[in-house]
Amino acid sequence: MKKLYFLLTLTGLTTTLFSQSKMNGKLVDESALIPNVEVINATKQLIVKTNDEGDFQILADINDEIIIYSKNYLEKHLKVKKEHLTNENIIVLQRKQIDLEELKIEKLSTFKVDMSYDALKMEKIYKEQSRPKPEGVYTGEIQNGADFVAIGGKLVGLVRKLFPKKEKKEASERTESFSTMAKNRFTYDFFTRNLNLNENEIDLFLTFCEMDEASKTFNKKSGALDLMDFLLKKRGEFK
Repeated sequence: MKKLYFLLTLTGLTTTLFSQSKMNGKLVDESALIPNVEVINATKQLIVKTNDEGDFQILADINDEIIIYSKNYLEKHLKVKKEHLTNENIIVLQRKQIDLEELKIEKLSTFKVDMSYDALKMEKIYKEQSRPKPEGVYTGEIQNGADFVAIGGKLVGLVRKLFPKKEKKEASERTESFSTMAKNRFTYDFFTRNLNLNENEIDLFLTFCEMDEASKTFNKKSGALDLMDFLLKKRGEFK
């Protein structure tokens, strides 16, 4: 009798495991398949990665929230529908736009300052022509000597180009509050189903999160998984 009970239990467990719905898909961009991308079921707190062909398979049920995250592509959020579980899903991702500051640094990394004698000589001649010296008056300059002002000016210009001020850029990234960012990144269902919050608790909960200094480390470029982990941790502390 005990053996029969064990077999029935095992059979029921196996049936339950195999009866779970799975979502199959392939990630592509305009020109290629996309391997090694994180596919997250935020509802079930599961994560898989696409294989070399861009394919993935993840446990999912209707209304689950799926997040597709890659540092090179824009995040994509999907709410699972019945057709997602019965069809092969071809999901197109859009590449992130290159940050202008990063593009400048990349271009300037190969920038060369012309410190040759001819280049410095031409700059000196140009200065002398634009600001002629009075004849017969010694100005303290060394004749035919190196123009250290010109050399210094070139170096200062290069440093300024290689290390532009980032205050404005950093300030713009901080203009969006943590609450606004979280609401933009996750759906209403994530807060009510995953975090088990009532509708009137969502704003209060996000304000509670903002009181933690760790919330200031997040911005619009932060990974969805890291942000989700933080919200789940704070939900455990929120009473």
